[in-house]
Amino acid sequence: MTASEPGDRRLPEVLIHEARALTGPATGRPAPPVVLARACRAFVIAGLVSVALA
Repeated sequence: MTASEPGDRRLPEVLIHEARALTGPATGRPAPPVVLARACRAFVIAGLVSVALA
């Protein structure tokens, strides 16, 4: 597990972490494929939560 992995954090913390990683300054932003993977993971998590709440 890397420092950018969510680990055992709660869902709001994971989503906040991902949002900050996606909207951070361009100089500290990871390569576009990494940004795309993070965005995809955030959407998957949001989709799973939506299904669980439905």
